[in-house]
Amino acid sequence: MHNFNTCFYLCSKVMTPYRNNGNLTPVQRRYNYIQSAERMPVERSNEHWKEKWRRLYRLHVLRHDYALDHIMATLMLHNFVELGGREPVSTSL
Repeated sequence: MHNFNTCFYLCSKVMTPYRNNGNLTPVQRRYNYIQSAERMPVERSNEHWKEKWRRLYRLHVLRHDYALDHIMATLMLHNFVELGGREPVSTSL
């Protein structure tokens, strides 16, 4: 299950916020708050990545798989630079 909003409409299992028509329960308001707080760092990271790799806005490739390879490579380089060249910390036991 992914914690995104409705802008990710291509995902089949998306946890969306409750629509606020003025009658949300305290539990629903808390869920919306937590969902928004979890989404903001992801959106900031995506914006930072897109600023660094502006070339992706006009990516001219002939094959779809080349575009995906290019995007994945920039994501991996972005994460490598953000970590300062260190290996990511594993959270698995």
